[in-house]
Order: sequence, then C-alpha cells, then structure tokens
Amino acid sequence: MSIKLLFPSLALLLLTSAPAQGEQKTFTETVRVVMGSRETQDEAREYALLEAKRRVLERVGVYFTGQTDFVRRVSETAASFKDVTDLKRQIQTVAAGVTQTEVSGEEWKMEGGVFVLYLTCCVTVETGDVEKLLSETLKDRDKTEVYINLLEEFEQLRANMDTLRGQIEKAPTEQTQKLREERKNISNELTASNWLEKGYNATSLEKMVECFSKAIELNPHSDDAFTARGTTFIEIKDSKQAINDFEQAIQINPQNARAFNNRGVIYFDKYKFKLAISDFSRAIEINPDFTSAWYNLGLAYEFSYKDANARHAYKRAMELGHPNAKQRLDELR
Repeated sequence: MSIKLLFPSLALLLLTSAPAQGEQKTFTETVRVVMGSRETQDEAREYALLEAKRRVLERVGVYFTGQTDFVRRVSETAASFKDVTDLKRQIQTVAAGVTQTEVSGEEWKMEGGVFVLYLTCCVTVETGDVEKLLSETLKDRDKTEVYINLLEEFEQLRANMDTLRGQIEKAPTEQTQKLREERKNISNELTASNWLEKGYNATSLEKMVECFSKAIELNPHSDDAFTARGTTFIEIKDSKQAINDFEQAIQINPQNARAFNNRGVIYFDKYKFKLAISDFSRAIEINPDFTSAWYNLGLAYEFSYKDANARHAYKRAMELGHPNAKQRLDELR
C-alpha cells in the first residue's frame, strides 16, 4: 500500500538517488536599477534582486528546454501535458523551483546625479542532477502543479512590487506612507515565498520545518506554507501538529485541496476511513483533476470494503497518470 501525500519530496530524491552524469554550468545575469527618489538602497536592492532572479531562472529554463534529447525523454514519462509547448513551460517552471539563485556581484555608481545599482545573480547547477530532479518531478502532475503555483505567485508579487514602485514615485506626499506600507507587505510575502521554495529544496526534514516556519512568520496568511509544514510534520510522525497546520491552512483558504488531501492521509493512517473519505472527496470537489486525491480516495474506499467506489476512484487516478493506480485496480478485479 502506498498512500500519497502531495508534497514535492525533492530532498528525498536528492538523498536516495545515485549521482547523475552531467556537467556543471553557471548562468549569470546582471541588472541595472536606478534608485528612486523615495527609495532606500535596501528597497532598490530588493527590486533588483527580483528582476535578476527572474532573468537568470528564465535562462536556466531555456537551457533545459533546449536539450532535445531530454525533452524527448521527459515527454515519454511526464504525467500530463497538452503539447510540446506546454511541456517546455512545465520544464521551465520546475527548473526554476529546483534551482537556487545567489548574488555574485553588487556595485553602486553615481550616474547623471542618481544612484544606480548593478546587481549580478547566478545559478550554478550540475546538469545531470537537475535533469534527474526535473524528470522525477514531471512524472507527478500534482508535484508539478505545486511549482507552477509557486512561480505564478512569485510573478504576481513581483508585478505588484513593480506597480507600487512606480506609484510611490508619483504619489502625493500624504499617500506615500500608505503605499510604502503596502510595499512592505509585498516584500514580506516575497521573502516568505523564497523561504517556502528553500523548504521544498531542503535536504533534511528539520531544515524544511525551519524554512516553512520562517515563511509562516513572515506571512501568517500563507495557506501554502502551513500546508507544506504540516506535510513535513507527517514525515516526522507528528500528526497532531500536522493536523493543526492543515486546519490553519483550510481556515485561511477553504479551497486548499492539498490541505484536505494531506489531512485525509493522517485520518487514513489512523484507520478513520470515513473522515479520510470525506477529506479526499472534498479535495476532489475543489480540484477534479487532483491525481493523488483520487488515488487516496480509492485506497480509503478499498479499506472500507467499498470495492465499486474504489474501482471508480482508481480508474480516474489512472486516467490522470498516477503510477500505482493500475496495479490497485487490477488487484480489485
């Protein structure tokens, strides 16, 4: 039996996978940012970092989608994609999620009477390792969706920051403070998003908890951070704290399908199949294409001796690409 959490277990892949053959590559991008008249150096640096990170991660994604053989191999095993363009978008998104950027250079200059920052970011990767992580992640539709959501959130926050930066420069003095407070809130959310990403890629469960806790501290309204930390608590066998985190996530966002799914996993492990079925069903109601929830629902029905319902759930999970659903379905026939 293998019940399924929705969590990008990249740390476990790193710890258990043999090193892949590849080469080390470094991607570098430098951005030029003029510091605004109502902006501090730290604020200008933060904005420059966002832009540099966006550009360098885009280059990483373009590199991997340009590897024809790799794209072909992934296309044979990826869980779900509409066409090659969609697959390449997924590869770029996950590549951004599994790699980390570093600031490699920072220089301030005075140009035309204004301060200008040149900030350089870089990403150094072992191409074989990253290809393996990408391939393993893209086999799981639900894991891929986690990274897509993470990148979409980052891009939205970055766009909001860009808008506010321009508004602050043009706003009447009496409106500036309110706009600066909004910018600070976005800054906290962006930093929280970075901690969430670090947590997904951490190499130990303890480090994951630390990163997700930091994300929650910076943004206590992040249901994703509570869900991620709750999932980690399941891994370290702290079901009480895990349920607390999932309930916090659901309270913040009643449409959080992952929190329902993962709370259902705890109920299943405690043989509370009725509660598990309720949670998995709610997750599917929110997201009808939630592969893991369909598979988990099948398990819960099977262990409740409701084989017809289990077959229906396994069949849908199989259609959505779950790797174990066909075996469970065959065993019920």
